[in-house]
Amino acid sequence: LEERALWVDEQMHHVRDSAKDPKGGDRWWTKAEGPFQALSTCMEIVAALDSGNPETYMCNLPVHQDGSCNGLQHYAGLGRDEDGAISVNLLPASKPQDVYSKVLEVVMEQLMKDVEIAPDHSDEKIRKDG
Repeated sequence: LEERALWVDEQMHHVRDSAKDPKGGDRWWTKAEGPFQALSTCMEIVAALDSGNPETYMCNLPVHQDGSCNGLQHYAGLGRDEDGAISVNLLPASKPQDVYSKVLEVVMEQLMKDVEIAPDHSDEKIRKDG
């Protein structure tokens, strides 16, 4: 999260320019995935910072919240699976988790084991199951 905060600090001149002069400025906001959402966010950030007390500023931007793999979150919760819950951001971690990357690691690990097994290995179970 520190990297994200640093990125925002580094982009603040663009944020202020976008809020002050959206049509005639550097038009940084137009390069965002959701340009009008980015522009309205720039305007709210500047309004909050210029309010004198950003911590008490009342922002009215709608915030969309989505879970990380909602079905897997339910399974992790129901099964009281702590590792699974961390992987789908149901429990706190030092940074946001990506369950798909975790699954990829497991699959790649198994693939590497499978590559090491000779196709003519005499044990049918090992050839079949790894």
